[in-house]
Amino acid sequence: NSLIPIANTLIGLLTGIMGGSLVIENIFAVPGMGAMLVASINTGDHFLTVAILIFYSAISLVTILVVDLSYSLIDPRVRVGGGK
Repeated sequence: NSLIPIANTLIGLLTGIMGGSLVIENIFAVPGMGAMLVASINTGDHFLTVAILIFYSAISLVTILVVDLSYSLIDPRVRVGGGK
C-alpha cells in the first residue's frame, strides 16, 4: 500500500540529484556533463546544450516510466486489466 508514494518520492529525489550534480560538478571543478553544459552555454554551442538537456530529460522520463510500470509489481491491486 504505502510503497507507491515512497517510489514517487524517490524518483523526485533522483531527478533532483541529477540536476544537482550539474551544479556540484561546476562548484568543485569535476569534469563531467555539468562542466560540458556550462562550457557549451558560455561558448554558444546551442546544439550541444540542447543535446545535453535532452539527454538528462530522457533519463528522467525513462526512470519515471519504469517506476510507473512497476506499480503493478509494487501493489497488485493496481492493474490495467481490472485485476483479473
